[in-house]
Amino acid sequence: MEKKLQERGAAALSLESNLVQSESFVALLHLLKDQKLATTISRLLNYLYRTQKRSLDHLQPVLAYETSQYMKIDYYSKRNLELTETIRSKGKKGSLLWLLDETKTAMGGRMLKQWIDRPLINKNRSSGDKALLKP
Repeated sequence: MEKKLQERGAAALSLESNLVQSESFVALLHLLKDQKLATTISRLLNYLYRTQKRSLDHLQPVLAYETSQYMKIDYYSKRNLELTETIRSKGKKGSLLWLLDETKTAMGGRMLKQWIDRPLINKNRSSGDKALLKP
């Protein structure tokens, strides 16, 4: 039994001890207020830079959020409200997402699905998201 667990439980660990924040990382971390979080993400970025062997210029600034900012909707409520899929066919057609989805790109569709799955509690906070919408 122990041998089977060892075979299945194999994991690779990597230690990143480089704490130096590169000039290119400063732009990614400037929105973070928590220094411990900034240090952790800096280590992650150093690891990515070291292992990917390419520029990380395509990454967007890191945003921290708390789950308390979003409404918690249990699985059964989501299913019965048919937010992203219907009860009968388990398909998108006929759901609220299907009705509202007039996005032009796949990324926009994923963002809309995320907004429906996890709506913000504070209405004032969503004003930045409304700027993304075009009539």
